[in-house]
Amino acid sequence: MTTTDRLLVPIDGSEPSLRALALAARLATVQGLSLEVVAVLETPPLEMFTRDGIAWTDVQALEQRVDAEVLRPAVLRLGPEAPPVHAHVEIGHVADRLLDLAEREGVQMVVLGRTGKGPFRRAIEGSVSRALAAHSKVPVTIVP
Repeated sequence: MTTTDRLLVPIDGSEPSLRALALAARLATVQGLSLEVVAVLETPPLEMFTRDGIAWTDVQALEQRVDAEVLRPAVLRLGPEAPPVHAHVEIGHVADRLLDLAEREGVQMVVLGRTGKGPFRRAIEGSVSRALAAHSKVPVTIVP
């Protein structure tokens, strides 16, 4: 794995994720790095892709909505002094996708919020941040 000049910043629109993005932007600016900002949509269970369930086009529509309502506004919040940003939406199991991205893209560090907007937030508070801290091959900064 070759380390690149990027920081990986997963966001979901929650306040902790936006604070993580702001911190990552400051770190990137000081160190001359760019940001890889990603929102990961949890993969629906396969059994949901039935006649009565959701269609792949529904997932694609949600992907576009997350881009428009979460990613773009978050990046715009950084302002004109922001470091270079590559923002995109991924689909899959959140922790697994982030671990894969961190390794595949060779980022220097992952900067993420401690908790997110998941449906069972109180029951599994911080599960993604804990998984990344435990399994990432690069440093992980968790922002409260």
